[in-house]
Amino acid sequence: MTTVLVTGATGTIGTQVVKSLKGKDVTLRIGLRDPSKGDAFRADGAEVVAYDYDRPETLEAAFAGVDRVFLMTPFVESALPLVQRAVAAAKAAHVKFILRLSAFGADPHATRALMLDHGQCDSAIKDSGIPWAIVQPQVFQDNTLTSRLPTIKSQNAFYGASKGGRLAVVSSADVGAVAAEILSNPDPHRGQVYMLTGPEALTNTEAAEKLSQVTGRTISYIDLAPEAYHGALTGAGLPPWAADAIVGLDLATARSEASAVTPTVQEILGRPAETFDAFLTRHREQF
Repeated sequence: MTTVLVTGATGTIGTQVVKSLKGKDVTLRIGLRDPSKGDAFRADGAEVVAYDYDRPETLEAAFAGVDRVFLMTPFVESALPLVQRAVAAAKAAHVKFILRLSAFGADPHATRALMLDHGQCDSAIKDSGIPWAIVQPQVFQDNTLTSRLPTIKSQNAFYGASKGGRLAVVSSADVGAVAAEILSNPDPHRGQVYMLTGPEALTNTEAAEKLSQVTGRTISYIDLAPEAYHGALTGAGLPPWAADAIVGLDLATARSEASAVTPTVQEILGRPAETFDAFLTRHREQF
């Protein structure tokens, strides 16, 4: 049976990839920095192995005997060295297919550092000599449950610097389902770059209105000057490069650079992408 290695399996997207691969005709191998934390995966019949970009020997062992890989990297200042290490290990193990999780707007010639890094990582995959596909999802609807949730719960508000720009946020469940479909049948997708979005582009004010409807509370979006937003992010403990990336996304959104809606989720899955309303309703109790 085909063996699929899933990296980042405990994260927002990796969790959904694993969930969507269950029931597919593949053997699952889960790569974790600390395999002792993989009991839940083992209980579902998956093999759990060490996978740590800072320990290249774990990559070599993790890729051994693997046919296909879902490759993602952590949110770091530069992921390119990590991807290069993974590609080297995958080539040595004769991996047959890599699906990389990239980002909407990735470009090896971008001026924004995060998009430049993602673009260079994508190029490393394309130039690897290993058959590949790349998914470039838009910002996740799930951010409402992670980075934005603390102030939504404590202040009935969330913050940004996107002005009235629109963003076609996508659910992690849809990204995971698309990835699982590609990994279970890669041949039609080889050499393809897929931009994944939700079915509608919303302003943050509209997102706040939808949150208000679901929660029964008045949730507000508060737009800050870019410098103030950057200061708030670093004040909350983010390193400057991460704050740069987040503020840069909001500024791109304000310039209408992130409003495109693509039909890709529906084309691959044969069903519509999840709306933000449906996502919020599904997670109502968490707000």
